[in-house]
Amino acid sequence: MNTAAERSEVQNPKTGMTRAEMKEFIRNHFEEFVNRKNLRIGEANFAPDFVDHGADVPPGLPPGPAGAIQYVGAALKKVPDLSVSIEDLIADPTGPRGVLLLRRYRAERELHSSKQKAA
Repeated sequence: MNTAAERSEVQNPKTGMTRAEMKEFIRNHFEEFVNRKNLRIGEANFAPDFVDHGADVPPGLPPGPAGAIQYVGAALKKVPDLSVSIEDLIADPTGPRGVLLLRRYRAERELHSSKQKAA
């Protein structure tokens, strides 16, 4: 009988990565793409047919890497100190997908400013 650790080390035939490697890839991607503002990494990391299913993604973005780069680029212009922290990550065993629970952060001054405007 396989243990959970042994099953997690099986390589996915589509990606050539184990579940642990897929999770690390996704964590590194968000660290570079959003936190370090390296939008060019999207050209290498996103598949040509990538579709972002995030609830906050505006309609009409181009498919593939261009749409994701455009979306994150616009977000970073609006909130230059935007950063993300991955709270939980599930690597889908059937293919190169990730289900992410992200927490977004803004600098304290942005939050303080918003609270003052609301008062």
